[in-house]
Amino acid sequence: TITYFPDLKVVDMGDAFRPATLNADYPQGGSLLEWHKTLDAVLKLDFDTVIGQLGGPGTRVDVEAELKRVNAIATTAIDLVKKGATEDQIIAQIDAIDPSLQAEKFVESPNKVRLDAFYAEVSKAAGK
Repeated sequence: TITYFPDLKVVDMGDAFRPATLNADYPQGGSLLEWHKTLDAVLKLDFDTVIGQLGGPGTRVDVEAELKRVNAIATTAIDLVKKGATEDQIIAQIDAIDPSLQAEKFVESPNKVRLDAFYAEVSKAAGK
């Protein structure tokens, strides 16, 4: 749930804003490839401060940076799958291309569900 407090110029994004870990909650229907829509919608609001699930408050610039990061991970992953990257290679290859994306943080969860779903989603987008 995203809650907007216009008088305070604050947006509480909860799990939708976790730049430290990138939580595309696939088991609950999440999608890294669709996440940009949420971030784009939030950026249409007039806010200065964002509250995410983890860490301290952030700013509009942080949400803009997260949108750029999500889009870069998605387009890089799709391109890599088109070039033959396997599920076991994809995260390391994204990070090798651009270490600032920190794609490895996306799969820090100890179970493989997140990586499986991410790879399936980007493979479909890549036409594989």
